[in-house]
Amino acid sequence: MEFDGVLRHARDVRKEPWPVQFACSAMVGPNRWLMVAHGPGPKLALDAVEAGLASGQTIELFLSMGMCGALHPHFAVGDVFAATVVFAGQREFVAKLPQSGKPFLKGRLISQDRFVGTAAEKNELHVLGAQVVEMEAAAVALKAEQLGVPFFCIRVVSDTALENFSIDFNQLRDTEGRFNRKMIAVQGLLSPFKGLPNLMVMARRAKTTSKILGDFLADCEF
Repeated sequence: MEFDGVLRHARDVRKEPWPVQFACSAMVGPNRWLMVAHGPGPKLALDAVEAGLASGQTIELFLSMGMCGALHPHFAVGDVFAATVVFAGQREFVAKLPQSGKPFLKGRLISQDRFVGTAAEKNELHVLGAQVVEMEAAAVALKAEQLGVPFFCIRVVSDTALENFSIDFNQLRDTEGRFNRKMIAVQGLLSPFKGLPNLMVMARRAKTTSKILGDFLADCEF
């Protein structure tokens, strides 16, 4: 889903038979990209990176991309954010900034194995000095550091700092960490006045923000 936007700009798209949920290679601008997705959280993100590395292709840089939640109260849905620092627990990783003629925000990103769905929790993280939050970047950054490969992290804001979700998505993850879509749908139906509208908003924003991010990335130089 998060690759949909950038794939609109891709050519020579080839599916890759790797042991992950989604993998393809494609030309985006002058470069060949390996796009791999395997699910939320650091463990599944690391599995995705390892699958790409196992292909034997030369990897010139790592890019963690996708959606994020805003912690800064002035960030809006659709804002593009490039991390300068990714931190998780006691670790901090420096991220490089892309070159682009399009505007983007930049700052500190916190990466954790938890979906942040309340304004109160977002505020607690913002007090720590982060502007956005997501779930996979730290695992990718660690691998990039181990291999001595440049690391970029570019995200698009999908929910604001003041928004609350009535569904606790953390309670709806399976043993591998993936979100159980059937259980999420059931929770939405059981909460037709709060949960279901939340899911509908998320679905609409996913399409819109994926396009925004794809348009931005297609215009970037790394």
